Amino acid sequence: MVNEMQNNLPKRMKIDYFDDYMHIQKKWVGQSTLIIGLLFLVWVGVFLRTFKLVAEGIRDGDLPLILLALLFALGAALLAYFLVANWLNKTDIFVNKYLIEIRISPMPWRGNMQLDTADIKEFFVERHVAGSEKKRKVTFAVLFRQNNDKTTNLVSGLESQDQALFIEKRIENYLGMSDNA
Repeated sequence: MVNEMQNNLPKRMKIDYFDDYMHIQKKWVGQSTLIIGLLFLVWVGVFLRTFKLVAEGIRDGDLPLILLALLFALGAALLAYFLVANWLNKTDIFVNKYLIEIRISPMPWRGNMQLDTADIKEFFVERHVAGSEKKRKVTFAVLFRQNNDKTTNLVSGLESQDQALFIEKRIENYLGMSDNA
């Protein structure tokens, strides 16, 4: 195993080279984890403050309040899942001459895939902007274009352009691909 100088890597990223493959790892924990955590606390706080009203409605069989309680509980469960996933999850990218594999773990999440390197024409980085002008959220994604010109996300939701370019360049270098951008 060859270890790249880990102190020169983008935040929460790691890369290792083995005899027949390369492994890039990106930990998810970051600014979004803090935001989801705060949102979860506010959500639960609002629910606890209104719990007496909701409990009375449930006891009286008031259907709208029962549905409200169920929606709040579902929202809290989803936020808790997102929070734990953001806290624990990591994206592992394994690359060898023939295959690229993306594994997201330990919490189940969409985005796991395997693809043949022979089907890939190029890799590139895209900037994604969401929100209003005052509350803009910018993330980056590494995409690939297949030989049939279909474009697919390899990894998305990256916090910095450095992280996206790091992944793109390391994979291209490992596979001996030139940057077509």
